[in-house]
Amino acid sequence: MNTRIYSSDGTQYQKPGFVKTTAGVVAGTTAFQVASLAAMPAGIFASHKMQSLNKGLNSDALRIGLNQALGTSGMANAGVKIVDLKTSANNPLKSAAALGGISKPSSILDKLKTITAPELKPKQATSFFGRVKAKIIEALKDQANPYGAAKAGRNAFYNPATNQVVLNTEKLGLSGFHEIGHSINANSSKFWGRMQKLRKFSMFAPLAIGAIAIFKRKKAEGEETSGVFDKVTTFIKNNAGKLTLASMLPMVAEELKASARGNALAKKILSPELAKKVVKANRWGALSYIATAGVTALAVCLGSKIRDAIAGPKPEVA
Repeated sequence: MNTRIYSSDGTQYQKPGFVKTTAGVVAGTTAFQVASLAAMPAGIFASHKMQSLNKGLNSDALRIGLNQALGTSGMANAGVKIVDLKTSANNPLKSAAALGGISKPSSILDKLKTITAPELKPKQATSFFGRVKAKIIEALKDQANPYGAAKAGRNAFYNPATNQVVLNTEKLGLSGFHEIGHSINANSSKFWGRMQKLRKFSMFAPLAIGAIAIFKRKKAEGEETSGVFDKVTTFIKNNAGKLTLASMLPMVAEELKASARGNALAKKILSPELAKKVVKANRWGALSYIATAGVTALAVCLGSKIRDAIAGPKPEVA
């Protein structure tokens, strides 16, 4: 087995063995996953700020404004509906399950629905890390159960499959204008509709890029690539952070466009004071997506660098 790497100028490097490579991959993957979790506080903080802006507002007036926004934007004619979980008798997710429309949990996220947050001891509950732990678990559960998160007022969303804006107007009504913006993107623009469909790509591409960056061995200085696969994976590894950021741009851009549309509607329909609150709420949401993209790109870079530090090629000492 060849344990040496030869660069174009004849310099010899020691190729990392199995143990070092495994250790590097495990450490790099762990660093990537832990660093990625740092994006969660941004979303949690933004959600908290948006909930604070909604406190004390007249939810009935907001709902009327949202319905008016559907008419003004033409989305009512496009069949967009508002599902207000403040007044809905049944959780749409549970209703669908009762009708047999949802299969048994088959993914990790589905199984998270059955996980209850660990009971925190008094010190843990009041400590910073105890609160962070509870919030992260809550955020993971919210990803598995978006309707539950919306009902609790921690999220609002537009579901293109059902053409519905789902929210709790009492707790997060201001965000409804942003979600109507998503519905406009989906129903009235081919370009922004495609950008919205790229959302899944924006969510999974960083995982693929991160995996390549961590599993791929760093080239020694002057070492040449061989074959198309080696060239492509080397390019991805060398530009992992930039590619991760680029892969998330469609999601960020579509979110910003939805906010811009929502802000414009709010300014037309609501009082200036209330419209300002909508703009402010949407600004917090936009910042959370931008922060998520940046943190994810940094996490990929960190994972790759830690892998290389442990299991990179080392110059042979004569």
